[in-house]
Amino acid sequence: MNFINAIVGAGIVAIPYAMKECGPIIGMFSLILMGVLAGYTLLLLFKVAEWTKKTSYKEVVAATFGDHVVPVLLVMQFSFPFMAMMSYQIIVSDNLSTIIKAIGVAHCRP
Repeated sequence: MNFINAIVGAGIVAIPYAMKECGPIIGMFSLILMGVLAGYTLLLLFKVAEWTKKTSYKEVVAATFGDHVVPVLLVMQFSFPFMAMMSYQIIVSDNLSTIIKAIGVAHCRP
């Protein structure tokens, strides 16, 4: 299951469970609401980029919140892919020994 979570994302795997727990009406309403909010925030980002005449996310953040926020943004932009990479490494290390045993490769000892 960890391998599937890594490939498609835990959010996609968790949607059926969340829908079951919320019920069909509240679940669909919540799903649609989150989609609308995500689309709206993207629209706001485009509008701010257009108003400030900036072409990158970093420039938009600096123009909107000030240059003192850019280091925080850079740390966040580094942390998210780094944590994703670490989770893939953990998943591979958990499953690699099982795969090696399944294909019949013996452990090498120096």
